[in-house]
Amino acid sequence: MRVIPLVATLLHWSWCTASPTVDDAKYVATDIRCKFEELQSLLEEKNVHALKQSCSGADHAVQLACSLLIYVGENKQDATSFVSHLPHKREQAEWLWRWDAILLRHVADKTQGLFPSGFAGRYIDEIALLVNSGEAALDGLLTLDGYADGVYAEYIADKLILILKDQPEIVYNNWRNIRGHATSLQGALELYPEDMPFVKRSFDRLCAQDRRAPKCKEIQNLFPTQGQ
Repeated sequence: MRVIPLVATLLHWSWCTASPTVDDAKYVATDIRCKFEELQSLLEEKNVHALKQSCSGADHAVQLACSLLIYVGENKQDATSFVSHLPHKREQAEWLWRWDAILLRHVADKTQGLFPSGFAGRYIDEIALLVNSGEAALDGLLTLDGYADGVYAEYIADKLILILKDQPEIVYNNWRNIRGHATSLQGALELYPEDMPFVKRSFDRLCAQDRRAPKCKEIQNLFPTQGQ
């Protein structure tokens, strides 16, 4: 009765402990899949202490998963730590997309409950939910947008347009720190031109008392002038 589980375990162990060759994409994917299964098992067991131990000393690729899983495992109590591990370089962001692709291909059935929108989707969702906490999360989301393309760029644009529509004061109040990401905000508006008049009116109201403020002039540059 124990033969099949034992064989499956041995096969999993042998597959997960095989030595990769240099630049062997198959084994890189396998290492990621196996590591994720280990981390997710610890999360499902609610063993956050062991999860943290397994993540200790992990490279930047694994830290992307670790930071999200620990954040979720601790019931989102330490947002500061999660935000501090957000990708701030292109190669780090590219690992986020790779995690998404590998997990979708290998363990999608096991991750559906935790990642209904995919690994990258859940990661982006959690960042967007934290923009109220200060400019760090908003800056992190905008930084990630600068490295995204295709479906990931569109997914982040969805989040940015909701922030611009529903929480324009966050952008207004943190403009000095995020002004370097104006292109990302402008890109989101261009993807949703039907929302542009509403968003512009929101910023007009915020700037009503001080239209000459430098940040108001810069924010107005997000919107095309009439006739364009």
